[in-house]
Amino acid sequence: MASVNSDKKLSNFSNYGKWVDIAGPGGWAVNSLGKSTYSSIFSTTYSTNQSYRLEGNNIFDTAWYDGMFGTSMACPVVAGLCGFLLSYDTTLSMTQMREVLRVSSMPIVGDRGIALDAGVVNAYKALSVIDNKTEEVQNLKASKQGQNILLTWEPPKASKYVVSGYNIYKNGILLFSKIQDTSVLDTMLSKGDYRYGVAVVYNDTMESLRATVNVTMGRFCTVKATVDPMGAGVIEGAGLYEEKSTVTLKAISNPEYKFLNWTQYDTEMSTSEIYKFKASTNVSLVANFKKRLAIEDENKAQFKIYPNPTAKVLNLVLDAPVIDKIVISNIYGQPVLTLHKTSQKQIDISSLADGMYIISVKVKTTNFKEKFSKISNIN
Repeated sequence: MASVNSDKKLSNFSNYGKWVDIAGPGGWAVNSLGKSTYSSIFSTTYSTNQSYRLEGNNIFDTAWYDGMFGTSMACPVVAGLCGFLLSYDTTLSMTQMREVLRVSSMPIVGDRGIALDAGVVNAYKALSVIDNKTEEVQNLKASKQGQNILLTWEPPKASKYVVSGYNIYKNGILLFSKIQDTSVLDTMLSKGDYRYGVAVVYNDTMESLRATVNVTMGRFCTVKATVDPMGAGVIEGAGLYEEKSTVTLKAISNPEYKFLNWTQYDTEMSTSEIYKFKASTNVSLVANFKKRLAIEDENKAQFKIYPNPTAKVLNLVLDAPVIDKIVISNIYGQPVLTLHKTSQKQIDISSLADGMYIISVKVKTTNFKEKFSKISNIN
């Protein structure tokens, strides 16, 4: 609530700014010279008249009434008007009441304003608005889409008038006029509070009360992501994100590459292809990939044996707690030693004859093979 003097200017003590919805009389009576003379609101008090007497008016000296001022006076005046309007039309909702006050309000005089589309309450005009009230849009919703806001609504219920379109308002200013769709996208918004209103236009000239919705947009952060090496894959999810919203990046490797990690300034941030975090500032990330080895080379990198040649023991280097099967075959492919389901990675081959052998190791669906030599008198 804001308070105005009798000249429709904001009182010097009043709230002001776009967060204030409406103004009512609660200040000073102003004379023709623009001078504040006395408190303009006549109110019951807890004592006999003081304020008017001090201002040189002794008419009410013995009365338990006095001149008062403040938003504490403006509020009950507006509340009384709301009660009067509700008695006139008992179907008014809280949102409709607010819109009736806004539509019927008078402009505030001077530089300091309140909500861009509101002013000082006007009881007579408010009754006129109710008398000419038409059906409004239904189910107005606002959803954020990055730096944009999508408004959607449903057409009004059956009306005796022809719907010519919809007027869209943002913070009290007409944004779109007589659009035909039941949705609209407001783009490239910066941080701030936005109040949208959608009014039905009837017969090209009449406008319904506005259905309204409030949206707060936070600061936006830029999330950049690059691929290293170039061409190794693609990234999904980079772009603009509202502060504190969840960023989801996804790294997709090309067939000849495999994903390694996400880094920022050479610091590892995640080893998962899908990386989620809260947006807090502008960031630049790198999705790192490496070229896949051929299957044979990859197996060699994962499985090694030593020493080779060997006399008694063959050691296996393999990152697996359990080996499903180990088979050692001679050069003719005949098995000479077989082990099943073992964690043993040191194989005793002292009983084998000297010669060339092939060791085959199976772990789940992966098979490894290596050649080795058995030489008994090796140093």
